Amino acid sequence: MFGPETRACFSPILSDDTRLFPEEEACMLNVRDKRRREFATGRWCGRRAMQGLDLPALPIGMGGNREPIWPRGVVGSISHCDDLCCAVVSREKKSMGVDLEKRNAVLEPDLLDLICVDREREQLGPSRESVGASGATLIFSAKEAFYKLAYPSVKRFVGFLDVRTIFQWREGTFEIQLMRALNEEFPLGARLQGRFSASENHVLCFMSL
Repeated sequence: MFGPETRACFSPILSDDTRLFPEEEACMLNVRDKRRREFATGRWCGRRAMQGLDLPALPIGMGGNREPIWPRGVVGSISHCDDLCCAVVSREKKSMGVDLEKRNAVLEPDLLDLICVDREREQLGPSRESVGASGATLIFSAKEAFYKLAYPSVKRFVGFLDVRTIFQWREGTFEIQLMRALNEEFPLGARLQGRFSASENHVLCFMSL
């Protein structure tokens, strides 16, 4: 799924108060317990993944848009849903994006219109009722993975309608096609490859440069 020289760690959301570094504690002042557990589990997964690369367990900070700030020489990405968290790290990649979603998530029609371009909605069929996981959740997850991949370069939010997904279902791969230019690295019409996987309860999308 992730390729060589890349390490991943998955964990249920930890129920105990996992130890955080002081720099990480400072990011969690006045937050709900649920958010703290998700944050702490993500950092725990990130450190476990770094140890898989024979790196020491170091703080993973948080930027102005809640993006992880990795130690020097490390590139990574973190994602979580209600019950599961994952982190992926590498010393060889330029950028990575991972997204994890509950497979049984439901997207309401109004939200679907904000996420999917016309060609994507056509692939989901004519029904305007709530759309269950399958294609709709994978489209959402793939675009989230791309946003994380692109953020270090573009430094701003990328709209869901700025990109289009094209899935190769049997191969477990997808393409992101840019519907508008983001910068020189991500020009109009550019296509980038990603991979996806689905279990009984979750879907996972991953992209790297």
